[in-house]
Amino acid sequence: MFKDMKKNIAIIGIRSGSKGIKNKNIKFLGNKHLFSWIIECANKSKIYDDILVSSDSQDYLALVKKNHNYIIPCLRNKDLAMDDSPEFEFVKDTVLSYAKEKCLNLDNIIFSRLHATSPFQTPADLLNSVNK
Repeated sequence: MFKDMKKNIAIIGIRSGSKGIKNKNIKFLGNKHLFSWIIECANKSKIYDDILVSSDSQDYLALVKKNHNYIIPCLRNKDLAMDDSPEFEFVKDTVLSYAKEKCLNLDNIIFSRLHATSPFQTPADLLNSVNK
């Protein structure tokens, strides 16, 4: 039985295996990990009911959970984390898993795909994008 409620979710992908800068998503920018900037921005925006972080690395997810205990870690299949994997596929997989776990009708999910590699976004930026 599906719950008839609207949910706004943020999906942040932090795959391992970066080619240009090894492990870029867990590198420090200033005093925090690169992924922390967008997670904290999403949290401060008060837009999202849940913040999901998708990764193909258990180590990355453990690090995220240690620093941000309010996020929902989502382990991604390795085939959805390749250089040539379409982004849509991991987003779809994450949304479907979330809907199943929460017993939500997909029509009631509004999501934003946020990028860990965009650390200078502000809560106002996120609100403007959701409003559009």
